[in-house]
Formats: sequence, C-alpha cells, structure tokens
Amino acid sequence: ALIHLVGNSTIEDGTYVPDGDTKGTFFSEGQLIFSGNGSLNIVSHCGHGIACDDYVRLRGTSVDGKYAHHPVLAVTAAKDGISTNDQFLMYGGSLTINAADDGIDVAKGPVNLCGGTLSVTSVDEGITASYDEGLDATIHPDITVSGGFVSVTTTGDKGMAFKAVRNLTVSGGAIQAKVLGAGSKCFNADGNIVVSGGKATLLADGLPQWDDEEQDLSSAAGIRCTGTYTQSGGTIAAMATAAGGKGLNASGFITVSGGHLTLVTLGSTYTQSGRNSRARAINGDTSMVVRGGRTLVVAADECIHTTALVQTGGVLGTKSNQSGAR
Repeated sequence: ALIHLVGNSTIEDGTYVPDGDTKGTFFSEGQLIFSGNGSLNIVSHCGHGIACDDYVRLRGTSVDGKYAHHPVLAVTAAKDGISTNDQFLMYGGSLTINAADDGIDVAKGPVNLCGGTLSVTSVDEGITASYDEGLDATIHPDITVSGGFVSVTTTGDKGMAFKAVRNLTVSGGAIQAKVLGAGSKCFNADGNIVVSGGKATLLADGLPQWDDEEQDLSSAAGIRCTGTYTQSGGTIAAMATAAGGKGLNASGFITVSGGHLTLVTLGSTYTQSGRNSRARAINGDTSMVVRGGRTLVVAADECIHTTALVQTGGVLGTKSNQSGAR
C-alpha cells in the first residue's frame, strides 16, 4: 500500500487487546510505502506501532529532480516501534520512534538506511535485523547505513543500538548512538562489521553483565563483532565509560587501511563472581593489522590486547595511564 501523507494525522489504539491477533496500531499484510509532505503520529498502548508482514519503506518525493516532499512519522509504542517481516528501507523523510521494546525490528530481511532523519529511543534493541532460525541464501539479516542522519539511544540492560544477525556496513551518513544498560553495545554484529565511509559517534555507558549461558561477563562496548572488523574509510569514534568496558571488541581479525578510528575506555577492571573484565580500548581475539588511516587508542587501563599487532602504514597512537599498549 502507498500511504501519501497530506496534512497532520494521528492514529491511536485502545488499551485492551481482545486476543493475540492484534499486531500493531497500523497493520498491513502487504508492503507499506510512506511518501508525501504531511505528518502521521502513531500511538500504541498495547502493541507495535507499525506492524507489517512484508516491508516498510519511507521515501522522499522528487520534484524537478530534488527531494522536496518528506513524510514525517512519529511512533510511540508499548512494544516495537516498527515490526516488519522482510525489509526496512529509508530514503528520505523524518522518523521518530519511542518504543518500550525494539525501535525497528526486521524479522527476516535487511535494514537499509540511505537518507532522511531517523531518531530512535528504545529499551531493548534500537535497530535490529533479528532473524535467528538458521540462515540460507534468501535470508539477509544485515544492516547497511549509506546516508542520512541516524540517532539511537537504548536504556535497557544488554540493549543494542544496532544489532545485525549477520553483517553491519557503514558507507555513508552520520550516526550517533548511546547505550546505557549493563552489557549493552552500540554496534553489534554476529558477522562482520565493515566501514568504508560516513561518520559515527558511539557511547557505551554500562557495566558488564553476567551471562548465564556463557558463564562469563559480557562487557558494554562501543563496537562488538563475532566476525571481522574492517575499516577503509569514514570516521568512527567509540567510547566506553564504565569499568570493564570495551571500545572495539572483535573475535575475528581487525584491519584498518583508511579513515579515522578513535577508541577510548575510561574505566578500570570490573570483577564479579570471581571473574574479571578488563577495560580495553581494543580487545581482539586474533590479530590486528594497521595499513593506513589514523587510529588513536586511549585507555585508563589497557589500550590494545590482541594475539598480534602489525603496522605496515598509517598512523597508530596509544595513550594509557596504567599498562600501556600491548
């Protein structure tokens, strides 16, 4: 369905749900495409704000080759702000979400942020491609930011500003992310994180949280990936302020060949249940290679912890008040 917004409108549901079939205040079994130059305010007291079994798209309307019309959406929800099945795409307009659960949750497909202004405040995930039932060639739970301005704040424990089951890619745009809960992360990918452009400012302000499944402490972090972290351009600044925090925490290889990367941790070691979580600006389970760009690492405790650090180009600067770079 094409929703062309004209003037100012509000949709608000009631507070009583008669059965489990009610998914959201604004629900569609098919595609939802928002355009126009008006505004829509959606308030959900008991479910998702927008729920869709297909994809949701925001677009600007071109007039004489320029995007002159921009839809404006504001969503307040008791659950997810937007819960969609196949994909979320944003090319223009303005979207503000205040959600008690996830801000934007795409069940199977990707999240593509290409333009416009997006502001999310949520308790759990801010923006997530959340598919978790086994990947195949038709499932792409990735997040890509190539343009626009995105601001995300999460307040709950283990909340993730950006959570991709597979890969997170930043090639353009501007990002501001703040996570406040224990064990929370700004960028979190079960796959790889690739940065080739754009600008991101990331702040993680939570303590580590005990993970019963892993039987270990899960640190708050600006960036966390199970796969590799690769940066060839762009500007990334990530800070973890509390004890045990990590600026960049990667299980796979870390490679910087261009751009600007700044990683800061302000806390000291955190201890709980006999386990220690060191505050590290960079924590790599394998090796780190610096081939180009400018990398600045600052820590009150430990700057760089990897199995091997190799620099063949670029600039790498470290500053530590205690154990230094190692």
